[in-house]
Amino acid sequence: MVALCAAVTGLGSLRDRIPEFLLLNTTLFACYVAAIGRLPRLSDTDRSPLLVIVLVAILCRLILLTGPPSLSDDVYRYLWDGRVQQAGINPYRYPPSDPALAFLRTPDHAQINHPDLETIYPPFAQGVFRAAAAVSPTVFAQKAAFALFDLATIGALAALLLRRGRPPAWCLIYAWNPLILIEFAHSGHLDSLAIFWLVLALVGLAGRRPAWGIASLALSALAKYFSVLLLPYAVFRPSLRRWVPLFLGLTALGYVAFLDSSRTWFASVGVYAAQWEFNSATFTVLNSLIGNGTWTRAALLAALLAWSLYHAARQQDPVRYAYMVVGFALLFAPTLHPWYVCWIVPFLCMYPSRAWIAFTGLVSLSYWVWVDAQAGGAWTLRPALLALEYVPFYALLVWEAWEARQAVVKRSENSA
Repeated sequence: MVALCAAVTGLGSLRDRIPEFLLLNTTLFACYVAAIGRLPRLSDTDRSPLLVIVLVAILCRLILLTGPPSLSDDVYRYLWDGRVQQAGINPYRYPPSDPALAFLRTPDHAQINHPDLETIYPPFAQGVFRAAAAVSPTVFAQKAAFALFDLATIGALAALLLRRGRPPAWCLIYAWNPLILIEFAHSGHLDSLAIFWLVLALVGLAGRRPAWGIASLALSALAKYFSVLLLPYAVFRPSLRRWVPLFLGLTALGYVAFLDSSRTWFASVGVYAAQWEFNSATFTVLNSLIGNGTWTRAALLAALLAWSLYHAARQQDPVRYAYMVVGFALLFAPTLHPWYVCWIVPFLCMYPSRAWIAFTGLVSLSYWVWVDAQAGGAWTLRPALLALEYVPFYALLVWEAWEARQAVVKRSENSA
């Protein structure tokens, strides 16, 4: 795996060499699956496998950090927001294309995506952008910051596994996952920040430390709004409900430094929610039936809210609840970039679903869109590639559901 990560880095710009990248990534994924197959054979008391897991995880990330972030250009926006704040300017106030910020432009300004939109990223993420830019105004510094949170997530998962009576070595499912390695160490996505605080929130909630759990959940939401989906679990429980004001207070506190741009805090989020779509089988199929993108998005949002509220009322285990809501949200989102799927990976350490593990490998096929886009085509994934991603995933999901049902029937027969 370390050698394969070096080979991926050696390709240079991955968007220019997608076939080679996908071949290496598939081989990397095969090694990863083989490693998962060894986990049931490990002793629960032997800590030496955990040392190997952490060492390989660190080496892979260090190697991938040196590669250019070519599959996604999000990290250039992080750097821009950090530099804007270093200049004493509110990043929510002006889009990168505004002439007022022309004096801050550098040669990599053309790499910034959606330059006509104000920043979409929440306050805690902005704080990390600024801190990394203060250390070094480079893309590498931004990548390194989020790689550190990625590594910290491994430790948080090991703690969560121990708290739930599981061997900590099962954190390998996250630590060695090729999607995690590529999206955080190579591409430098900020999701690692939000995922770390989400896992820490679950450690707190599972350990009956509600203040810790709710505060961590607020920090996760201040890194990426996605984590707000988990708040209904607290609302439905009297022991946690009294801590909801802590969540709201910390969230509000995060925006205090940006009060002079309150009208544009969520402007770009609105554009994203109303217009963007990519790599979603659910949205593609449903929209073809409804024929109206706005109504399709409304229907998917309503389904997600209903699912979240239903399971918040019925599901007692916070980890299980988060797993079910995150998985549902990913499948029903109109936009599903590969790095979004990273959100499900921590839960696979507790619930090692073959379907979801396979999907973390299959979703990288969506990067073939670079091949078509650079050939002059539209930024749209071919239907055949969508089928290649989703058909094996849903087939495995149905198989797992059938196996679970059979297990319930067998237990019922044995008890009778």
